[in-house]
Amino acid sequence: LATSLCRLSSVAKRWPQLRVAPAYAWGGKGVQEDALDQISSEGALGVSFELPIFNQHQGPVGEALGRRAAAGEHMKAVQAEIFGEIDRAELAWPAARRAWADSAQLAQLAAQQQQSEERAVAAGLSERSAALAARIAATEAQLAVLEAAYAAQLSYGVLEDAYRRPLEGA
Repeated sequence: LATSLCRLSSVAKRWPQLRVAPAYAWGGKGVQEDALDQISSEGALGVSFELPIFNQHQGPVGEALGRRAAAGEHMKAVQAEIFGEIDRAELAWPAARRAWADSAQLAQLAAQQQQSEERAVAAGLSERSAALAARIAATEAQLAVLEAAYAAQLSYGVLEDAYRRPLEGA
């Protein structure tokens, strides 16, 4: 607010200024300041007139315009950063969701493979080590699903942060 007022006063000073004020008068008692009751007998007014012919107070006006331009450029930079953050988050969220779905499908295949191996062991068509390997693969696939879900939730949180508001729905 102070800068705006300073800039406005500097802009106002670009045109001629006329100031009228009470003045000092030389009377019989020397230099004295006019009192209001003596204005009729010895009234004096001081008049000053400023003509800004050459510089027109362009320095303060230029400084204020420079600060305004710098603030505008800063705002554009912050906006560009926010838009870039939103774009990155909007690209990352679908990819993370797709990775989560893909890992869930792989975990389902690994679980089916485990069940198949366990049935083969029960029928005597496979060894116990193959069923154990299939169980380990299914467990690792479930861990991969959890990691993908965690990454997707982080990506969703980044998307909410980019929009600076909570997102609702799917």
